[in-house]
Amino acid sequence: MKRESGASDTSEAMTVPSNTAHGARHCDTSPLDYSLEKLWALVSSDMPPSDQHARQALEHLVVQATKTSLDKLDKAVAETFALLFWYRNEDMREALENRLNMPRLAPVRKRRLMYLVDRLRRFPCMKPEQAEQMKKLVTRWKDLAQDLNGKQVEKAQAVNRYDKVAATWGVSEPVSSLMSLVLDLQTRHFVDAHHLPNGYSQLATRPPHH
Repeated sequence: MKRESGASDTSEAMTVPSNTAHGARHCDTSPLDYSLEKLWALVSSDMPPSDQHARQALEHLVVQATKTSLDKLDKAVAETFALLFWYRNEDMREALENRLNMPRLAPVRKRRLMYLVDRLRRFPCMKPEQAEQMKKLVTRWKDLAQDLNGKQVEKAQAVNRYDKVAATWGVSEPVSSLMSLVLDLQTRHFVDAHHLPNGYSQLATRPPHH
């Protein structure tokens, strides 16, 4: 888990992924690009996602995050998911719950989503009360992990031998590259530079995550 310290740079602007740059929506901009653009704007705002487009963008983000193998996850999607999960977690909860409660959604997709939740909730940049809410979500959906058979667990352990959380949820695609995409977004320097709500000030008194 990466941690950094340093003076905040208030002149540093939130960097939007290259395929979601701010500006007028061009005719060749995909719906995903447009959704990510709206969500990056939401991260740097104090406003709730009250408009329908923002809520739909949240739902679309959660779908995209688990639609394909995690080692093929688009960088912009991974970054946007992590940013919203860490710093606008309350806005993410409904979209997460809605996706998990879809009865026809393939278990492998639900397990990918639970891996992301379980892995990202452990980073110290999250406010402790929000991390605790995500821990409760993990507990509510633990049957997804308990329903795995022995071969599924063995395969996940072999592929992700250094990531016990991935093995727990039976994620059998490599996830190390995914985590490397988002580590810089959870440092002290990043949250200070962008004035994001975070849990670093309470880190000294926080019990360790399990």
